Amino acid sequence: MDPQDVIPGRRVEIDGFGEGTIVGGEDDEVEIAVSEVETVRVRPEKLDPPE
Repeated sequence: MDPQDVIPGRRVEIDGFGEGTIVGGEDDEVEIAVSEVETVRVRPEKLDPPE
């Protein structure tokens, strides 16, 4: 996913993990909420729009 496509609130698919919602990001990582209580940090190239 291109950095300009990393928009908070956007649903994304994380390669090898599942789906989540972008909640923010810093530097070269994006923070994704995968549940109401868990977030993960991934590099933008690991993200794809959901199918």
